[in-house]
Amino acid sequence: MPSPSPAPGPQLRSAIADPRIAGSVGVWSPKAAERLRAIAMLAAVALASGLFFRGFNDIAGQAVFTLLMAALLGTALWYDAPSERAWRATLPVLLPALAAFGWLVLGSIAGTPAATDLVPAGLLSWLGGLAALLAGWWSARHPPLLARAIDLWLAIAVAHLVLGLVLVASGATDAFAFWPVARGRRFLGLIGNANVTAGIAGVTALLAAARVRHAIAAPRRGRRDTLVVAMWSVAVAVALLGLLATASRFTLAVTLVLLGMLVAPARHRIDWRLVAAGVALTALAALPFARLIRSRFGLLSDGIDTRWLMWRRYAAMIGDAPWFGHGANGFPAAAAHSLTDVTAARFTWMVNSAHDLPLQLILSGGLPYAALLAAAGVVAVWRVARWMMRRPVAAQDAGMLCACLLLLALSLIDIVLDVPTTIGVALFLAGALWGRAIAPPLQQDGAIG
Repeated sequence: MPSPSPAPGPQLRSAIADPRIAGSVGVWSPKAAERLRAIAMLAAVALASGLFFRGFNDIAGQAVFTLLMAALLGTALWYDAPSERAWRATLPVLLPALAAFGWLVLGSIAGTPAATDLVPAGLLSWLGGLAALLAGWWSARHPPLLARAIDLWLAIAVAHLVLGLVLVASGATDAFAFWPVARGRRFLGLIGNANVTAGIAGVTALLAAARVRHAIAAPRRGRRDTLVVAMWSVAVAVALLGLLATASRFTLAVTLVLLGMLVAPARHRIDWRLVAAGVALTALAALPFARLIRSRFGLLSDGIDTRWLMWRRYAAMIGDAPWFGHGANGFPAAAAHSLTDVTAARFTWMVNSAHDLPLQLILSGGLPYAALLAAAGVVAVWRVARWMMRRPVAAQDAGMLCACLLLLALSLIDIVLDVPTTIGVALFLAGALWGRAIAPPLQQDGAIG
C-alpha cells in the first residue's frame, strides 16, 4: 500500500495514484506523473550534456553548467516544494557548505585572487554544484523518478562512449577541432581527457552493473527480464570497452574492485553468474587494448614520480595564501606564476589543476574553506553510513555509492572532480544518497533498485 508523502505543490495535488511514478512516495494524477517524468528527462540531459562538450571545462562551460543545474533544481522545486521539516533536515550539511561559499566570496574581496577576472565564473560554478547536490536530494523523495533519471543518464553516457569509439575506429580522431577524441592511442572521449572519460566510463559500468544485479535478483516474469539483463549487460560491456580504451590505470583497478563489491548481495553470498559475466566481458573487451594497457603499467613509476613532484610544489603554494587561497579559478595562474624551478617547469607547465581534491580546495579558498567543506562532507557521509547499516542496501543504492566512491578516489590523484560535468554527476548521486538517508521513514518504503 502506498505510504503518504509530504504535501506536494498545488500542481501535483490529486487523489488519483499513478503506480508508474508514485510507487510508495506519493499520490499523483496522470498529468502530474507526466511532469515528473519530464523532470527525470531534464535531469538526465542536464547532467549528461557536458559529456559532448568537453565536460563544460572552460569559463563559458561553467556558466552553461550552472544554468542547467539551476533550471533542473528550479523546475523540481516548482512542481513539488519540500516541506519545512525536509529543509531543516538539510541544515547540518547546507550550513557549513554555505559558510564555505561565504568564505570563498570574502576571499575574492579581501584576498588577492590570482585571476580576478575569472573569479565570478568560479563562484557561479560553485552554485551550480550546490544546485546539483540539492537536485539529487530532491530526487531521493521520488525513488522511481530517480531511477528513471539514472537510466536515461546511462543511455546518454553509453551513446557518448559509442560515438567516441566509433570516431576513433573510423580514424576521425580530429573530428572536433577543440578536443581530439584520441591521443597517443589513448581514448579521450568527447570530454577531451582520458582520465575524466575513464571516470565517466567507470561510473557508467557501476550504475549499469547495479541494474544487472537488480534484474537478475528480481522475480522472473519472462522474456522481458532476459531483455533487461541483456540490455544492461551491453551497457556494462560498452563502458568497460571505453574504460580500457583510455588505458587509465588507477581508474581501471578501482572500477574492477567496486564491480566485484557489487556482485556480493546483502547475505554476502557471491552471485557467480555476475562474476562469470563480468570476467568474460572484461577479458573480451581487454583483448584489443592489451598492448596499450601493458605499456601504460610499464610507465607507472614515472607517473608516480610526476605526481609527487606536482603535489610537493602545490603543497608549498599553500603558504603563499593560507587563509583565502588564490581564488576561484585562480589555480592555473598561481601555479604558472610559481614556476621557478626548471625541473618543475618541464613537467608541470601545462597543468591547470592540482590533481588532488584537498589541495585544490585549499589552494582555491584557503584552509578555512576546505575545513568547512570537509565538515559538510563528514556529516553527510555519517548520515549515509548510518542509514545503510540499518537496512538492506538496494542494488541502485549500492551502485550510486560505488560510483561516488570511484569519483572520490579518482579525485585524489587526478582532475576528475575539477571538471563541471563530473562534479555535477558526483554531487547529484551524493545528494540522492544523502536525501535517502535523511528522508522521513515513510518515504523510504520504495527502494530505488
